[in-house]
Amino acid sequence: MKKLIKSTPAKIAAFLLSYVMVLLFIFSSVITLLMVKYQFYFSNEKTVKSEILTDMANREASYISYRLDHSMNLADYYSDKNVFYQVVDLDGEVFVSNYKGEKYIASGLTEYYEYVEHAETDEDGNAYYTGEEIYKGDIKVFIPENMTHNDTFSLVAKIVEIGFNLKYFAILIATLSCIFTITLICFLFCAAGHTADGIRLNYLDRLPLDLYIAVLILLALGNAVVFSEMSYSIVPSVAVILTLGTIDYFCILGFLLSFATRIKTGTWFKNTLFYRILRGIKRTFEKPIEYLKFTFSNLSLVKKTAVITAFAVVFEFFFILYSYALIVNYAWEGVIIPVIILSLA
Repeated sequence: MKKLIKSTPAKIAAFLLSYVMVLLFIFSSVITLLMVKYQFYFSNEKTVKSEILTDMANREASYISYRLDHSMNLADYYSDKNVFYQVVDLDGEVFVSNYKGEKYIASGLTEYYEYVEHAETDEDGNAYYTGEEIYKGDIKVFIPENMTHNDTFSLVAKIVEIGFNLKYFAILIATLSCIFTITLICFLFCAAGHTADGIRLNYLDRLPLDLYIAVLILLALGNAVVFSEMSYSIVPSVAVILTLGTIDYFCILGFLLSFATRIKTGTWFKNTLFYRILRGIKRTFEKPIEYLKFTFSNLSLVKKTAVITAFAVVFEFFFILYSYALIVNYAWEGVIIPVIILSLA
C-alpha cells in the first residue's frame, strides 16, 4: 500500500478510474430511479410498457393537432411510423384517420381546436384582426401491439423489454460503482502529496489557494451561463452536460486533492494571496513599529507618562467629537420628525 501511495502511475490510474466509476454510478442511479418511477419493480412488463407508451401517445396527439393547424399531410408523415390516429368531429364522425381497428397497446387523446381569425374595424375606421380557438373535436392516437416500423415507439418498447431483464442489474451496478468511487477517492486523498522523497508540493499545489477558488467560482458562473442558454434538444444537451460535468469533476477533485496536500505540508494559508498581502503589510510597517517600540522603551518614566497622557487626550478629544456628532444628529431628527408629523396632521 505504501508503494501505491507514492506511485504516480497508480495515482493517475485511480484519478481516471474514479471518473469512470462516477459516470457509472450516475448513469445506473438515473436508470434505477426511472425504473422506480415507472413501476418496473412493482408491475409487470405489459403494464409498464402501456403506461410509458400512453404518455408518448398523448404527446403525439398534441403534435397531430399542431400539424393539422399547419395543413401538413398526416398520411405521408405517419406512413413509416407505428402510430394510428383518428380525428373525430363534434358529431362523432371520423373525418381524418389511418386507423382500421388494429389491436393497440396504448392510446392517447387530446382536444382539437381550430384558430379562426375575424376582420374588424375600430372607431377610426382602421382594420384589425382578432382570433379565437373553436373546439372542433378530439384527436385519438393508437400505438399498435405489433410494431412493424423502426421509430421512437418501437425503440422505447425494446428498451422497456431490456430494462425488465436488467432491472436488478442496474441496482447492482449503482451499488458497486458507489463503493469503488468512495474507495478510489479515499485512496487519492491518502496519496495526495506523497512522493518517493516524502510529501512534496507539485505545480498545481503552488498556485495560490484563493486564486484557485476564484477560478472555480468563474467556472461555476460559466456553467450557469451555458445552462441558461442550452437548447432543449436531447443529444446536444447531453453532450454539453457531459462535457461540463467532466471539466467540473476534474477541477473540483484536483482542488480537493491539492488542498489535502497543502494541509499535510502546512502551507494551505501561507500559499494564498491574502497571506502574501498581510506579509507585505507587516514588512512595510515592521521597522517603523520596531523603532517606535525601541524609542519608547528607552524613554524616562516622566516622558513615558507624558506620551501616554498625550495619546489619552487625543483619543478623548476625538471620542468627544464623535459623541457630539451623534447627539446633534439625534437631536436634529428629534426636532425635524415631530415638525413633519405635525405639518402633515
